[in-house]
Amino acid sequence: MMQSTEAPGPQAGGGWGRLGRAALVVLGIEVGLLLLALPWSPLWDHNPLFRRALSGHPAILHAWLSGYVRGAVASLGLLNLWNAASEIAPFRS
Repeated sequence: MMQSTEAPGPQAGGGWGRLGRAALVVLGIEVGLLLLALPWSPLWDHNPLFRRALSGHPAILHAWLSGYVRGAVASLGLLNLWNAASEIAPFRS
């Protein structure tokens, strides 16, 4: 007996559908822009939550405020934007 190697169609179940994928794209863009912009905003420097939580650990606070951590978080934002852009491509076909 031969098995079919065709990919399941859009009605096969388990898929997000167009509306779900659009919501996923919008969420990915929003999270990506937030992660890209937040590390370079004044809120990152003057966040009372992190200041209070890390007040007893000056080395961790110093690392948190370094450009390396900011760059790492911003690059996660770029990855989110890239992923959202790749999810837009199937809408065009």
